[in-house]
Amino acid sequence: MFCKMLRNTLLGLFIYFAIGTTSLYAEWDEEFLQTRFKEIDGGKIELGKLMSNSTVFIMLSTECPLCKNYTLTIKKLMKAFPNYNWLGVFPGNFYSRKEIKTFFYTYDLKLRSVIDDEYVLSKEFEASITPEVFLTNENGEVLYTGAIDDWVLELGKTRDVITMHYLRDALRQNQEGEMINISKTEAVGCKIQY
Repeated sequence: MFCKMLRNTLLGLFIYFAIGTTSLYAEWDEEFLQTRFKEIDGGKIELGKLMSNSTVFIMLSTECPLCKNYTLTIKKLMKAFPNYNWLGVFPGNFYSRKEIKTFFYTYDLKLRSVIDDEYVLSKEFEASITPEVFLTNENGEVLYTGAIDDWVLELGKTRDVITMHYLRDALRQNQEGEMINISKTEAVGCKIQY
């Protein structure tokens, strides 16, 4: 157990110093922060208004089986970490508000979400997969990016037991003021079509 923790800590330190955190916020000018995104409920939200707190951006698709499978995990994480902003992002203009609302109703998911019809957030984060998560702090630094956990090995192949809870660990470590051990993983899922 100790060896595994030491290995993960050393891996996290290596990744942190090799890659570091990425501050998108520093690159985002005031105009970009005022970009308004269409919310599923019909309203609009400015990106800058979300940055008052750490935010979890989750790239989603109503058709992706893995997005459907991860709704329970997302609900549990939202309940366990209520101090974070949570935002679902639906890249492209493939889905109507009605389809997205049906997705949320079917899986009993109450997640504030936007339609990223022009791929503004998707491109900024360099998102390529659904589900893929991006944890940012209030300064816009990307603290963690990638998979929610290691349940999915590859498309069509899953583990019986999840051994790494990447997003949960990153949320906890950030909340406790610790350095995030693993700041980047490879998300597995459905390709975002640009």
